Amino acid sequence: MSLVELMNSIWVPVAFMAACLVYGIYMLITKDPGKVRRRDDNRHLNDPEKYAKNAGYLMLFMALGCLVMIGIIQILKNDVAATIQSLIWFVVFAVLWRRNDKINGAV
Repeated sequence: MSLVELMNSIWVPVAFMAACLVYGIYMLITKDPGKVRRRDDNRHLNDPEKYAKNAGYLMLFMALGCLVMIGIIQILKNDVAATIQSLIWFVVFAVLWRRNDKINGAV
């Protein structure tokens, strides 16, 4: 497989993984959830620092899901399996995000 074919098959999960890594690391370092919530909405959080920490870990979890998707595409050569895996991973991510929002989110 040439480099062009490789990038044609995995460029979307690589870009999404990079975005999730950047936002996750940003939130863990700065403890600021402003990138994933509106700036004016952050003042209503129960515990903004804890919210940002948990959200940062969830973004890293999503980046791991993208890495798994890349592995499925490259090892199994099955785009359907990768799509199913990413949809399941996203549903789990959404449930965990909602849980974080209920616990540490707006009053």
